[in-house]
Amino acid sequence: MTDMNSHLGNSGFCVQGFVLKATDQNFAEGIRAVVDYRGDVSIVLKDGTNLRGYVYSSDARSMDMFPRDSSRKESVLLSEVVSIEFSGEDTAKGKSWEDWMNKKTTERASIRAQPVSETTAS
Repeated sequence: MTDMNSHLGNSGFCVQGFVLKATDQNFAEGIRAVVDYRGDVSIVLKDGTNLRGYVYSSDARSMDMFPRDSSRKESVLLSEVVSIEFSGEDTAKGKSWEDWMNKKTTERASIRAQPVSETTAS
């Protein structure tokens, strides 16, 4: 059994390189982490097909993704999944709401601190 907790990053999501197997006891929890992951995943299906792309939604039966090599959406039945690897870099890794707010607050303070130049019309 894979211990998903040992592969969680600071944000609580799985980290790049982690492989979730359909036989894992916590597979359903792992699917939620796949949807929350902000990078590409590699999915191996029972028929040997390997899909790579961004998973954006799931329900009890399937997950929806944007395949990396196609412009159309694809739905994958969870019953057909062998494994899912968190293969792509999480584009939001190390970024948080607090970091964004601090950056914006600093930017706003900088704008307010700049003197307004006065121009006179002749």
